[in-house]
Amino acid sequence: MLIRIGASALALAAFAGLAGCSGGGGDSGPRDVTQRDFDESFERVVDRGPTLDLPASGRADFAGGTRVAMSDAADRPAGEILADVDMSINFDPAVSDPISAEVSNIRSVTPAGTERIAGTLRSDPDVVQSELIRETEVVDGPDGPVALTSGGIAVATVGELEIDGRSARTAAVFGGVFAGEGASGVAGDTLVYVADDEGNELYSGEGAFYLDRE
Repeated sequence: MLIRIGASALALAAFAGLAGCSGGGGDSGPRDVTQRDFDESFERVVDRGPTLDLPASGRADFAGGTRVAMSDAADRPAGEILADVDMSINFDPAVSDPISAEVSNIRSVTPAGTERIAGTLRSDPDVVQSELIRETEVVDGPDGPVALTSGGIAVATVGELEIDGRSARTAAVFGGVFAGEGASGVAGDTLVYVADDEGNELYSGEGAFYLDRE
């Protein structure tokens, strides 16, 4: 899948560039999405079908969430991560870094319960630039050729989170496709990598995310 390949490449670049990055601060109001809420919202966005009229200009804000199944360095299950995701996307093809993103209200969900994780992840073009992927196909329409434009995104967020009582360098990378008329949503894959200050892997995970256009 094109978007997944792009997200994997961004994940490696983001993780390599984490040294010296920090995250923190508050958010504009937690959504506290549950696992069930997330699944329903994700399917709702996916069911809109792929966008075929991707805008060629303008900027839009998107809000949603992510759900990620985590494993420790020994590949043992380590619960799930739920978090809020907010992005601002510039649709102008000439813009070199079109997406700003933030991951906040991060929660660890295990059989023992739900625990909030201190810290916020943010996109940083000095670490790795975001990508807006655009594909146009010309098809025959009733009145002549019609251009159908679809697309997707790949963006990395990085920062320091408080995990297991210590600061952990973290990268969360998103790769997804636009859904619905006029790019009313985005849905796709999430990759997460967590390391200590020396770069040793602590946790990693794979999951999904969704966004609704505000």
